[in-house]
Amino acid sequence: MKRINRLAIFLCLLLCLAATTSALALSIVQCAPNTYFEVKSSVYARRGPDVSYSKLAKLKKGDVLEGRSIYDGWVEVVYNDNPAYISSKALKEARTELFITSQSAKAKQKTALRSSPRSGAKRLASLKKGAILPVLGTYGKWTALLYNGQPAYTESKYLKKFDTTQSQAQTEGSLSDSQAEKFISLINEYRKQAGSGRLSVSSALMAAAQIRAFEITTHFSHTRPDGSAPNSLDPNIYGENIAYGTGLLSTAQEAVLGFMDSPAHWQNAMSTNYTKTGAACLKIGDTTYWVHLFG
Repeated sequence: MKRINRLAIFLCLLLCLAATTSALALSIVQCAPNTYFEVKSSVYARRGPDVSYSKLAKLKKGDVLEGRSIYDGWVEVVYNDNPAYISSKALKEARTELFITSQSAKAKQKTALRSSPRSGAKRLASLKKGAILPVLGTYGKWTALLYNGQPAYTESKYLKKFDTTQSQAQTEGSLSDSQAEKFISLINEYRKQAGSGRLSVSSALMAAAQIRAFEITTHFSHTRPDGSAPNSLDPNIYGENIAYGTGLLSTAQEAVLGFMDSPAHWQNAMSTNYTKTGAACLKIGDTTYWVHLFG
């Protein structure tokens, strides 16, 4: 009889534990993709969702971390690629801005690029004063930049907006997205005829091409104004065609014909080594500048 009672008590405990576990599971809310939280005040990240868990690291005000789940009073975040837990009272959701291909940022001074929007995150590289990179988004006081094909973060106070559609150096210039798209479409028709395969459009290469278009207005070369190669914008840039002129180069059809008449440019455009592309068409007065990137 005692064995039966003990068994009954044991089964009851298991059922209670299962019910408790189920209740806890129901209190977890998964964060939507790309949800970030900003630290409102200095706080410790812990190994679990309770003050009884050991401290993992001390976070500073303004640090931003990606959120995974929300518990009762706790948020699970990503810290150094591992889960960590922070009291929700010390956090606020960081507003983000979507990627805009025509928006870039220029470094006001030398600044560190980090692997995540947090002051203690791994240092990826140093961004030189005057360097220009495409903007991917903003997270609290941090800005995400496109660096080596991946997001890299720095504090926004070290950057200033560099809008390729309204460059201070070329206020009268305007980008034509429709002409750039038509240009790529025509190039792909030539590649089809040559059996080279279609190039897919890369938003990163489109953004890089727009930056290069403004750069070649003052420095017409396959090196950037700072002396670096075009792939300093994105390591996935493997080739580049550039041109400028008046009259006959004002439309995509005319520009493509001009490139196809040049053996070196034709070879670049038809190469089977490339699978991705980006292009830009910039008009300044009577002059049109073209950039065609390959990846």
